Amino acid sequence: MNKNFFEKQMLVDGFNEDSLKKLLNSKVLIIGCGGVGHPAIIYLLSTGIGNLYIADDDLVDFNNLHRQFIFDQNDIGKSKVEIIKSKLAGKYPHSNIVSINKRIDEKYLFEIIDDIDVVIDASDNFETRYLVNDICVEKQVPLVSGSCINQEGQIISFKNNDSGPCYECLFPRKKNLLDQNCESEGVIPTVAGSVGTFSSMQAISIILGDEECFNKLILINMKAGKIAQSFLSENPGCIICS
Repeated sequence: MNKNFFEKQMLVDGFNEDSLKKLLNSKVLIIGCGGVGHPAIIYLLSTGIGNLYIADDDLVDFNNLHRQFIFDQNDIGKSKVEIIKSKLAGKYPHSNIVSINKRIDEKYLFEIIDDIDVVIDASDNFETRYLVNDICVEKQVPLVSGSCINQEGQIISFKNNDSGPCYECLFPRKKNLLDQNCESEGVIPTVAGSVGTFSSMQAISIILGDEECFNKLILINMKAGKIAQSFLSENPGCIICS
């Protein structure tokens, strides 16, 4: 591996030989290769994530090109994860890209999650989000949740140890399973890009041992040009983590 690839990064405080080694040895799972997943994938690979697992069962559709910039019209009808791997493997030879061309289910996630350092949930439906949260809590694997609708986005990092909130604490499933999702609502590409970028940086911070990123809700309002943060606490009535 040519470390000159990371030359500019190594000039930043907190990024040195040791941190690069941690990143290169890390394993990150991204669930969902849509508008949020695209920038997250690119920036994780660029920063030095050594093992990146990308999971999505979708095929490329014409309307994906609006915000999923790795694809072009020649990719329509093909597997998203296989196209991403084929296009990026040569550009980022320091990383092992593992494509998972299937919809993540409980059994499969249980099988692979013990080897994962951080999960990024970039999926577009609550059903997947609750499944991922439940298993990450049970296995105590850090989870970064990134989502966006219209001109707003949110990013949350959960430590999922014996204390602290989980996704269920904030969004009880009995209220949200029938709520809106990205399939039924619109989204602006810049919002998805911002959420994906924040999500990747959160995952990188977790791998490098930054505890300050946990249990913090980051809200982006692109129309108003505002970013707000609030700290989260555990819901004592949560059915998953309490």
